[in-house]
Amino acid sequence: MIYGGFMRSSSKPWLFLSLLSLALLVAGHFVADRQGVLFAVVIALSINCLIYFYGDWRWLPSLKAHRLEGYDSWGLLPWVHERSRKLDIHTPQLFVIPYSTPQALSMGRNPRSSKIFLTEGLMEKLSPEEVHAVVLYQLCSIRRLDTFAFTVAGALADALMSTAAFLDWLLRWIIGNEKKLMTWLISPLASLVVHFAIGQRNYFLIDRMAAEQLRDSELMARVLWKLESYSRTSPLPVPESLAHQFIVNPLTTQGSAQYFQIQPNIRQRIERLVGHYPL
Repeated sequence: MIYGGFMRSSSKPWLFLSLLSLALLVAGHFVADRQGVLFAVVIALSINCLIYFYGDWRWLPSLKAHRLEGYDSWGLLPWVHERSRKLDIHTPQLFVIPYSTPQALSMGRNPRSSKIFLTEGLMEKLSPEEVHAVVLYQLCSIRRLDTFAFTVAGALADALMSTAAFLDWLLRWIIGNEKKLMTWLISPLASLVVHFAIGQRNYFLIDRMAAEQLRDSELMARVLWKLESYSRTSPLPVPESLAHQFIVNPLTTQGSAQYFQIQPNIRQRIERLVGHYPL
């Protein structure tokens, strides 16, 4: 069951990129015949290379994270190394984000380039066993290759949102329109791209895999409930195109952020883990 999840998680973004490349080739042929196709090939290859090799670097400056290495007071490095060995994956790099809201996410096009990001609030407000459950969730996401799907979806959504921001700036400069009209128009499309590339089923599968590795579904459910509660009271100022990579959604439900509530409803996730809600 889990290995089937690997195929679904890793093949869907490739299918999406293939369809995008095909659409570019067709458009190039329609516009300029053979020369248009050659130009479209160059664009398609450039997009695929940028997404695969640099898809996650776009967000690193916005997270303001520092790498955890050497001695760490939480004792996470040796624990992550041991768990990674048991899951048969390369030990990911650990980063700490200077936010007080407990949150976590993982990135990487493959297990060798994977990174796990944990907020300071996560280590301060959750118990050690709860922190381990969160980190194990991220390791399972890496093991299933979901991080690659998340990276592709995020890169495409980020390109759309960046285009919308540029068009909004252009409208302000030309006609003085202060409303983010293009952001409102393009946000649903960017959200649709993320939904198509990953879907909600992956989150349920990661929840289940993490609970099986913990051998404690109640603990995993309790952690999700706590993180969701903190997130609703203290949203994080992160890019909307990055929100789907967090264990629970970090955004407010106001404005264009409402379109990027990608993670399943917390009630559904808990019910699938323990069979009832509330805990």
